[in-house]
Amino acid sequence: MSNIPSMKKEKISTLQALFTVTSTVYAVGIVSLPRTIAEKTHTPDVWQGLLLATLLGIGVIFIHVKLCHRFPGKTFYEFNPVMQVNSSAF
Repeated sequence: MSNIPSMKKEKISTLQALFTVTSTVYAVGIVSLPRTIAEKTHTPDVWQGLLLATLLGIGVIFIHVKLCHRFPGKTFYEFNPVMQVNSSAF
């Protein structure tokens, strides 16, 4: 991969990551889920479940981004034991 001159090691911002993941999740929900769910449930009230799932997904992503800011350079599995030790002190 070092042969490719256009590839740079740049970081994306938190807001860019949030928008990218959110738009991807939302696009999948809009494109594929409503038809599948409506066929299985035989009801047109699919949008409520998709809205709830989208909001929960955004919440999980937000928490993960905040944790990544709190523990820079570590993965979820690396900072998970640190969080458990710190939470027992309270």
